[in-house]
Amino acid sequence: MPKNAVKRRQKFTLENFELAEKEADDEVKPAEETKKEKKKKEAELSKKIQKKNEVDISSKRVFEQQKHVFTAFYTPNYPVTEEDLETLTDTEKALKSYQHKDSIDFMTATWKWMDKVASPMDALPRGTGNVPTYSHTSGVHAFYTVIFESPKKYILMACHQNTHGSHRGDLRFVQVDDRTTTRGIVDESVVGRLFLGDIVAVTELRRLDESGEFQPPNTSSVIFDEGMKCHWLAHSLSILPRTLKSNVKFAILENGTAVVNGHGEPINVKLDPMIPLDQDTVYMGDVFIPLKIDTNYTSDHHSNDLNRMISISAAFPQVKPPYGTVYQYNVSGIHTDMFDAGTDAFKNPKTIHTAEETVEFCALIGYYAAKTVFESHDDHRKFVMHDAKRDGNLVRFSIDNPKEHPTDGFWHSNGRIRFTSKTSKRNSKEGVNAMVETLLCVGNRLKIVARLSRDAPDDLDFKGLFTVQQRAPFNNPLIEEGFFQKLFPESNGKRIIRTLYGGPKLEIRDSPTKNQYLFPATPSIQLNEFQCEYVQKVLDGVPIVIANSPFGCGKSMTIVTAALYLYEKEKTRNSGKSQQLLVTQSNYASVNLVDIALKTVSRVKNVKFLRYVSESNWKEMPDACRSELDMPKLMNDVFIDWATHLNPSIAHSKYPALKESVMAQIVCYVMKTLGLGMHRLNPLARSVAVEASRLRFPPYGRKLLEPFFQLYQPDIIIVTASSLAGLLNSTFISKDNIRNVQIDEASQLAEYTLLSLLTLLPDSKFGLIGDIQQLPPYCEEELTGKLKDYGIGNAMERAVKERMFPQVTLKSVYRCHPVTTQLLGELFYNNELITGVSSQDRSEFMKNRPHFWPNPEFPIMIVDNKSKAQSMGTSFANEHERLIVKQIIEFLTDSARKKYVISPADIGVISYYSAQTSLLTDALRNIGVKCGTVDSFQGSEREIIVLCCTNDDIQEFMQVKNRLNVAMSRSKQVTILVGNVEMLKKVQYWSTIIERCEQNGCVVDTNKYPFKVTPAGGAAKKTVSKPRENKELSDLAKEFKDILSFGDHNLQIL
Repeated sequence: MPKNAVKRRQKFTLENFELAEKEADDEVKPAEETKKEKKKKEAELSKKIQKKNEVDISSKRVFEQQKHVFTAFYTPNYPVTEEDLETLTDTEKALKSYQHKDSIDFMTATWKWMDKVASPMDALPRGTGNVPTYSHTSGVHAFYTVIFESPKKYILMACHQNTHGSHRGDLRFVQVDDRTTTRGIVDESVVGRLFLGDIVAVTELRRLDESGEFQPPNTSSVIFDEGMKCHWLAHSLSILPRTLKSNVKFAILENGTAVVNGHGEPINVKLDPMIPLDQDTVYMGDVFIPLKIDTNYTSDHHSNDLNRMISISAAFPQVKPPYGTVYQYNVSGIHTDMFDAGTDAFKNPKTIHTAEETVEFCALIGYYAAKTVFESHDDHRKFVMHDAKRDGNLVRFSIDNPKEHPTDGFWHSNGRIRFTSKTSKRNSKEGVNAMVETLLCVGNRLKIVARLSRDAPDDLDFKGLFTVQQRAPFNNPLIEEGFFQKLFPESNGKRIIRTLYGGPKLEIRDSPTKNQYLFPATPSIQLNEFQCEYVQKVLDGVPIVIANSPFGCGKSMTIVTAALYLYEKEKTRNSGKSQQLLVTQSNYASVNLVDIALKTVSRVKNVKFLRYVSESNWKEMPDACRSELDMPKLMNDVFIDWATHLNPSIAHSKYPALKESVMAQIVCYVMKTLGLGMHRLNPLARSVAVEASRLRFPPYGRKLLEPFFQLYQPDIIIVTASSLAGLLNSTFISKDNIRNVQIDEASQLAEYTLLSLLTLLPDSKFGLIGDIQQLPPYCEEELTGKLKDYGIGNAMERAVKERMFPQVTLKSVYRCHPVTTQLLGELFYNNELITGVSSQDRSEFMKNRPHFWPNPEFPIMIVDNKSKAQSMGTSFANEHERLIVKQIIEFLTDSARKKYVISPADIGVISYYSAQTSLLTDALRNIGVKCGTVDSFQGSEREIIVLCCTNDDIQEFMQVKNRLNVAMSRSKQVTILVGNVEMLKKVQYWSTIIERCEQNGCVVDTNKYPFKVTPAGGAAKKTVSKPRENKELSDLAKEFKDILSFGDHNLQIL
């Protein structure tokens, strides 16, 4: 043994040796001592030493228990019942059964291992083959998971943070190498035979460092690094049962990870040098899927203390859990041929597989690729909320943005989140829901403003300890194995999919009649010839019709008109109940359709519209996203009407009969949830009031959806694409009754969403209406190549360009000023647009604000803002631009200007950058102007649009013509650009816009109010800035002082 190791051994057992020496010194050794007496004395000495060791270890256990920061949160001898474990796998059972006292035992045992140093001489030979796994481990142990691998070693991290607490950072990570002995293969090394994400039970440790006295570090100071030196070697371990899948098919993402059919997370690939990977090839192999550990703590803690534990461990550097591993694989030639055929599957099948199998394989692997990439951007960790402050229905707070596993880029606007607290005031396990409104990356914090759900308690003040986490997305698989082959051969759905994947075009003979159609508002509006052509094709019952509709062509009105004429037609033809779906891409677009539908209800008798939105989502929506036709509101109205209608004969004809138990639930709901008094109940409702009173709690609204649909029986249902799966997989709607589906902004519809619709509603007729020159379906940058084509795709663009289906082009633009329409038609539509309005109709603002608008004949103006943008995490913001925009909005909405005052609701502010959108939203919150990114504004319109370029470095995504087309086509009257003129003149499309602005005298600088922002040190006129505005600017400058560098363009705080 090395000399320094001997010294350490002496140090850690010093008290034992001192005791032995004292006993030996006290002995008088007579020469005539017998052998028997000597053995007796040695036995007594051994017992004393053993007793002393036991006392020493016992004191160490007391020390660890008292020192452990989590001990106060645990109940001794917490019982784990069979019921707790019955649905779990063997590995989950082992982790669930492990308790805090077991971790204390392990920590205590490490003091016995302090003097045991790992020796290079202990290295075992490498082996191959399977490693045995064990579901049970006896004796002292702790569970660890593999988080890093190299040819020579692994690094493991404790599964339970109880294993180290805050004072034993040395136990957070341990090393495994050739010196580790593994249960079942004790004579061989385990190196090369573990997977990332494997869970093991470590039963003994050895010291790796040979320094002097050991001082365990605090856990908060121990940061994982691939080159880190662990304090301990796992001397012995056993491997817990694994989840292994054989012969799985996978393709490769751009970053080198694998997409596996049926699995929604990236998978690492253990590279075989003989089989290189590429994105155009499909492989078949064997995969290890790691267990998702849902908690970092042993489960025997007090139920109210979880947040406190999370708060403590927030200081521990975090490590992202590893993905699974493909550990052996080969090229699959057959599936590669299918992958290559893709959307041409029915044109020239290349493989022994049928074209139908090719369609299914490509669609499924594309769908799981999209799901994998999207979900890899989610972050479901819990974070402690810092500086939380409630302001009405808003709450402002910040969370950590750790360098090693950041939150920036993984938390997004409109993200669904949940707050929880385990204080005495708030003991709700479910917590309080909210929606992220804005977020900014400020140093090592992410600053967030969230909108609380309307059912948040009024007295919730966010004082005390609160945590926040993102809510998991709804996990309704949209397409599944066998989806295409199960369809009836001549169903509409199968015919459409076959055409989309290279089959014959669906050529339908045009109707010989050219009918005229009216939008039934008051007064009626005559549709133009292109709109009428679309309505006619819908009424003709063709399997699918495509309408390529540029901006502002009245597509929403056309959709509602087609739905109403189809309703009248179905009503006279069918005795049964038929329904239609109108599918939108956003809540704002749904509200737009509702607004149009409400204009017709007085003219079309008995038609029932419904906007399908869940109660939980409805409670979190801003007022601008809610409507009179929303399902939660209509459900309350219908139930109250059913329970209070005084005329039994009318009520009987109006509503179908319900079961008595269902009626009792409705009565309980209207009385206990809606506060309806007994005296208002009609005789039918009163007859079940006694049974209703026996219900301890009123049912949730979602449990009453089936009776609501029975009572209301909607004819036309408006629903977002993201809510489709929930609607169509429900029990309260019959898919057989859905005769027609029209999809608004269909150019944004992902391929897998369209396939799911065609599969779930194979006998319905479809209308796709959108603009292929505007934004395509959203796609993350990591998804490229064929996986992008098959997963996200752009089915509408493909259908239009290849003329796969009957189609119509809407050409008359009714939204924009004719000059704007002409300019965008020239840039993006081959000069084919027809203006449907006059200049006089769209010049009211310019003519009535001559001191503001330089040329009443040209509706686009640019404010030349030369200030630099500031980096905010992964985005950019521009404080100078924020102030310019705020001044413009205040100037336009100033009620003192009585000649022509603009309503805030008529103004929209668009920014290319999410960080700037957050700054602007916060600045304009109390004014009532909608702010959003370009993507969020598709489908919206305003009288005036302010478009913010923010960054003088015109990045590639700002030059995408589809995005620019959307941004420039939102205004009815004028568009105000704020950007760096010189930089914009250098890039395609923008240069033409700037050139026209210059030619028409519509470039303004920042030398006068409301465009002027006073430079530092300069004299400011009183009109430049108001006291309230100055205070806001001062506060903002202070808030962002560590990241905003204003330089020569520093804003003067007056």
